[in-house]
Amino acid sequence: MKQAVSIILLVLVSRFTVWPVMAQADCSGAPPPRLVVGAQGRVTPGDPNNVRDQPARAGALIGAIPGGAAFDVLDGPVCADGFNWWRVTYEGLDGWTVEGAGSDYWVEPVSTPTPTATFAPAAVFEPPVAAVNTLAVGVTARVINDDPNAASPTLLARAEPGRNASVVKRVSEGERVIVTGGPQETDGYRWWQIETADGARGWVIEGLYSAARSAYERTLLPVCPADGERRAYRVGDYIVTNNEAGDEPCVLDYLAISDVHTFWGFFFYFPNRFVPSPDGQYFLYMDTTPGTREYNLYRLSRDGGERRALTQGGGVNWAAWSPNGERIAVSRLPQIWIMRSDGSLPAALTTGSRPKPWVTWLPDSETVVYLEQASSHSQVYKEIESVFYRINVRQGGLREVLRTTLDVRDAEVSPDGRLLAVAGWLWSEQGEPEDDVIWVIDMETGERVLDSSTGYEAIIWTPDSRALVLLREAMQLDVVPLDGSEPAVFELDYRTLPRYLGFSRWLSDETFLAVGDDESLWTVDITTGGVEAYQP
Repeated sequence: MKQAVSIILLVLVSRFTVWPVMAQADCSGAPPPRLVVGAQGRVTPGDPNNVRDQPARAGALIGAIPGGAAFDVLDGPVCADGFNWWRVTYEGLDGWTVEGAGSDYWVEPVSTPTPTATFAPAAVFEPPVAAVNTLAVGVTARVINDDPNAASPTLLARAEPGRNASVVKRVSEGERVIVTGGPQETDGYRWWQIETADGARGWVIEGLYSAARSAYERTLLPVCPADGERRAYRVGDYIVTNNEAGDEPCVLDYLAISDVHTFWGFFFYFPNRFVPSPDGQYFLYMDTTPGTREYNLYRLSRDGGERRALTQGGGVNWAAWSPNGERIAVSRLPQIWIMRSDGSLPAALTTGSRPKPWVTWLPDSETVVYLEQASSHSQVYKEIESVFYRINVRQGGLREVLRTTLDVRDAEVSPDGRLLAVAGWLWSEQGEPEDDVIWVIDMETGERVLDSSTGYEAIIWTPDSRALVLLREAMQLDVVPLDGSEPAVFELDYRTLPRYLGFSRWLSDETFLAVGDDESLWTVDITTGGVEAYQP
């Protein structure tokens, strides 16, 4: 019987008893724990089981689970008041319930969890490249627990290798640990001994097999040991960095997003897959939240040791660091938001319902330029209205920079903050793109400094803001001065180059570093049109 008198407890134990507060952390009188975090439990037939908001008799009663009903186990056990408490969820009810008293179990496992075909037997993570950050004794690692079937973002550290060994620590996602022993293979898993920041030691599994992704999911990510400047890119479904020479690759994290590029807006093509902070310590990127279709903004440290979600609820379309690295501007449709570099103090900068798909900063780190865009369609015509605004994030003072019917596909502010380069399509009355143009606008006067047709892959401002460099798909490099002089046109050797070259950064006033679509590195000289493999 569930409410039998127990000689061990010497009191009448009932799930409906109101208990006085007692300081007790001895669960020797409780039945040994049988539930497992991540699995299901069931209330034994008969009376319901109370659920409280805290793992203690003093916790507020928030509901009950009927006899015979199944629930999900989220956390536990926590020993309090002589009972083993488990955090459970049942039909929207989330709280703590008692496993039993004396020799009586009030809840029981739905089934005993054992390794199945969904778990990889002693599998080892195989990185997409020959990464230098691999698990080994002595390395520091971040807990990632990216098993998509996990019920809670914790990693169970046990007293010894084995699924039935006692739990000594629950390590939260994002914590850093030091690998102190292993690997050992037990119960079909690969185990490593870790030490947490507070000195606790235990054994954890290296990973699980995801049937949904047909891939082995790691629970530990070794921190990247490489120093110096790092460049982030994508290999398959993973974020990878390497040094300036293209060596020492580190696999930092998994990407759930399926797009080829991290930022692929509704209106814009953004050739940078990851946006580095001005000091190079972090990267911004967009990814989907596990289990949802929400596109959120994440910040990842260059060593992979910290991953922080900067937004929740989706809707992210664009992001930009302020030049001083203190703030981030985010296009989170339909508004532009400003936040600190760690995601704190987010505040909407704009109002209205029109989408604002793009934003950037001026050199003062106080002023942003953003695009507000709306479109409508008839049977024969597509109407576009694109409006660029600028505003000081501290003082306000909204100013219109440009209002046009151009269907904008790209925009870049000059390094000196005076000029805005805008490219896109003008539509015909028949609803077809009529012209592919690039304009340069003086943001103080509104004057159109450049009006030219183009068919380019990328717009690049020269460091002195006096010319535009256009990379065309047909392997052509155009340098277009803004003083009215003739452009310099260079034909590139498409036989020896990748199909696409994307701008990375300027190496000098005349040479920039380009990244091929195969992740190769090249130097481009805008005075000669010479393109050579990068030699740092």
